[in-house]
Parts: sequence; structure tokens; C-alpha cells
Amino acid sequence: MEVLAKLESKPNIYSFCIVFLTLLITHQILGIKEFPFDSSTYWTLSTPASVANFPDIVRGYVYAYLLFPIHALTDAINDSGRIVFRVSTSAIYAYLLTGPVANFFLQCFGGRLTVSRRILFALLTIGVFPGLFLYPLSDMPAVLTLIIAIAFAERAKGKYWLAFLFFSGAAVSAAYNIRTIYIFSFIALLFIIPFVFLRSKSWSARRLGIIAFILGAFIVALPQMAINKRIHDVATPLVFATVQGKSLMATQLYWGVTIQRYETYNGGDTPAPSLYYKDSAGITLRSLYESQFTNDPTIAGYISLVAKHPVQFIGIYGRHFINGIDVRDGLVYATKPSINKSIVAFLCFSLFFFGALIFCTRKTPRWIEMAYLAPLLIPVLAIIPGAVETRFFMPLYLVLFGSVVTQFEWQEFSKLLKRHCLPILASYALLAASFLAVTTAAMACVSYTLP
Repeated sequence: MEVLAKLESKPNIYSFCIVFLTLLITHQILGIKEFPFDSSTYWTLSTPASVANFPDIVRGYVYAYLLFPIHALTDAINDSGRIVFRVSTSAIYAYLLTGPVANFFLQCFGGRLTVSRRILFALLTIGVFPGLFLYPLSDMPAVLTLIIAIAFAERAKGKYWLAFLFFSGAAVSAAYNIRTIYIFSFIALLFIIPFVFLRSKSWSARRLGIIAFILGAFIVALPQMAINKRIHDVATPLVFATVQGKSLMATQLYWGVTIQRYETYNGGDTPAPSLYYKDSAGITLRSLYESQFTNDPTIAGYISLVAKHPVQFIGIYGRHFINGIDVRDGLVYATKPSINKSIVAFLCFSLFFFGALIFCTRKTPRWIEMAYLAPLLIPVLAIIPGAVETRFFMPLYLVLFGSVVTQFEWQEFSKLLKRHCLPILASYALLAASFLAVTTAAMACVSYTLP
């Protein structure tokens, strides 16, 4: 008891140390020294040459600039073992997950946070998505930056509210620049701030708050505007997201019609590293509208296709969602075929079901929670129609993990099981069977070229 009391006296420090050591040990065990594919791109973008003269690429500048000090120190001491990257990113992620991010979900859901609960939140995230901590990838920095932006916006209810709104705008602008899907989060906050976080203030104060928020976003976007002006002769704050001159968003939507999920394989024993898990129903649908797929894709054309075949697209989106929560490729660059990871997939489903059960049965859900969660979850909904990668569903898992560590109480959970044992078991069995049916079928439809 004395040990527990001592730990609880400084929960942030002790939880940080344990998670930091866990990440270092994970790095040491897996021993990753080479960064392939997208991680190599980000690492290359953080070199002094790229930072000084950012290239024409479908990436924003923010994450590369954040990586620059780590990369510069790595080169300065000739660190071939990636020790600098391991130590620095482990420290940053351990601090954010056990401190600000855990506190964010406590503020959102209420409940309680102990040292063990802070550690559990971080370990669950690391356990399901280890690759996002082992490689220089943009997913985790983007979502953590977004959470900080929402937390800053919430602080606008108190003192220094204009400063917090300025920093909120800067943070969400950075999150968008790192991962362009978070443009939806920026739009969501534009509505949430005046109607939720500033609802007690006058309309003139709300307008002033939005100006501060946009000003913060604009400041962060200035370097991107300079890059766009130099390369494209257009001073826009938006990241140019194109694939062979075509809209990346529209292209992703059309890819999503014929692909259930996408993975990157680093085992070296396949014809290509890209693994496309085909959707037979989507391929059949594509055959009816071949010209729409071969010509320049447009979002308007995609919407008209959905309107003509709503039932088929409901099925496509359902399969995308089920494959999205099947994080059997949590390492991101897998070295073993996913088809042999059915046990991992089943564990992912069980964890997801448990988290969803706690989330849906928590005692005192509050309407204010939607203000916290909408900017996080709307981008997940927006990505479902596209070419799905499981790491895109990481914000959804963070929300469920946040609800578990703040809300779970064994006594209440045992009462829930006693009262509703049969319905819960029946739901678990039925949903597990559906999950395994869809994911097992997807594994059998792998292709090494885009369908």
C-alpha cells in the first residue's frame, strides 16, 4: 500500500518512466534500423537539404520540420543504430500519452486516472499500433497534435481564452498539414468553438475567438504557402494532394470501391510490397462504369455512383469498417503474411468489443463529450469510403481506450455481466462470427497490383 501511495503521489512522472522504458525495450527487441517506404520518405524530407528547399511532394512541411532536429543530431553523431530517434520519440510519446492525452480523455469522460490507468492507456495504444512508434510515420504525431488542439479549445472557457484559441488553431493547422484528412477536424472546430466552448460569451466575443483561432492556423500555414508559391505559383495554405495530377481524395474514393483494405509488406518474398485485398462486389460494380474509373476521378462522379447503388455501397463501407478495426498489421510494415494472423485479428476484435461495451454502458454520458470526440472521429468516418489502412482507425481505438481507463470499474462491470450475460455473449458471438467471416474472406482476395 505504501508503494502504491508513493506512485500515486507523482502519477505523471512514474507513468512516464514506465512507458518510456517500455518503448525503449520494444525498440531494442525489434531492432529496426532501416526505415522503408513512407517512413523513408518522411525521414528523407527531414534532412537539411529538404528542409531548406522543400520538394514537390504530396506531404506537408510540419512533420518533416519536427523530425529535423532528431535527424540532424543523428547525422551529427553518425548514429547508424537510430539511438537518437528511439530515445527522443520514446520520451515524447511517453510524455504525451501518459500526460496530456490521458488527461484529455479524463476531461472528456470524467471518471478517474491512476498511475496504472495512465500506463494501461499507453500500453494498449503501443500494443495495438506498435509500428506507429517504431517508424517515423505521420499518423501518431497528427492525432496527438489534434488532441492538443481540442484541449486548447476547451481551455477557452477560462482565463487567457484568446491565447488558447490561437494555439488551438495553430495545433489543428499543424495536424492538417501532417495528415490532410484532418481538414474535417478544422471545420468541426470552427463550429464547436463558438457554439460549445464559447457558448457563455457574447457573439462579439465568439467572433473574436474565431479570429484568434484562424490567425493561429494561418501562422502555421505560412511556410506551406511559401512552399506552394515557389513550386506551384499559388500561395495557398492547403497541401497539394494529388496522384499523377489527379485529386488524391477522389482517387482514394474510387480505389475504395474495389479494395477492402491495403497493407504494405516488407517480407521480401512477394512480387510487390503493396497488398491490395480485393472486393469482388466492388469489382463487379466497377465493370458497369469502367469509363468513370479510367477517366479523371471526381468526387461528384463518385457521389452519383453511390446514389445509383446505395445498397452495394453500404456493403462496401461495412466491409471497410470491419477490415479497418482488424489491426493484424499493427507493425505497419509486416514481415509475416497477415493471412497467418487470425489470432491477432480475433484479439483485436475482442479488445474493440470490450472497449465499445465500456463506452456504450458508461454511467453518465454527457452531451459535451461530442464536442471533444467529433473532431477526432469525423476523419475516421471520412476515410471509410476510401482505400482503408488499419492505422487510419487509430483515433477510434484511442477513444475506446480512453473510455476504458477512465470509466472501467470492476464492481460495475461484474453487475453488468450478471444482469445481461446472455445478450452480451450472444452479441459477442454474432459479431465475432461476422468479423471473422469478412476478414477471412478479405485475406483470400489478396492482389499485388491495384485491381
